Amino acid sequence: MLTFSVFKMTLRHKLRLNPRAGEFTIPPMRCLSHILRRQWLSLMLAVVLGGLALNGLCGSSRPRDLLILRRHGSELTRERDKLVLDNAAFRGRIGRLKTDDTYLQRLVRRELGYVRPGEFVYRFPESEQP
Repeated sequence: MLTFSVFKMTLRHKLRLNPRAGEFTIPPMRCLSHILRRQWLSLMLAVVLGGLALNGLCGSSRPRDLLILRRHGSELTRERDKLVLDNAAFRGRIGRLKTDDTYLQRLVRRELGYVRPGEFVYRFPESEQP
C-alpha cells in the first residue's frame, strides 16, 4: 500500500484542479496547449516542410535515382556522338563512291574479286604456322 499512496501523492502534486471547468489538468500539458494555440501556423508549416524533405529523400525521385538517370543520359550522349561521327564517315564514303572512279575500282576488286581482261590473279595458299 505504500507504493500506491506514494503514487497518489505524486499524482496530486502534478494534477491541478481547474475551478472553472471542474477538471484536473497537468501543467506541462496546459503549457503545450497554449504553445500550440499560439504557434499553430508555424507548426503546420514545419510539418509540411518536413514532409516535403522526407519525400525528397525517400520519394520516387530520390537523389540516387537522379544520379543514375544523369549517368544514363551521359552514356546516351556519348553513343549519339559516336553515331553522328559514323554517319559523317558513311556520308564521306558515299560521296567518294559517287565521284571517285579509282576508289570505286579498288573497292570492287578488293571486295568482289573482279579482274580486268588480260590480268592474272595469283592465289597463294595460306601459310600454316606451327
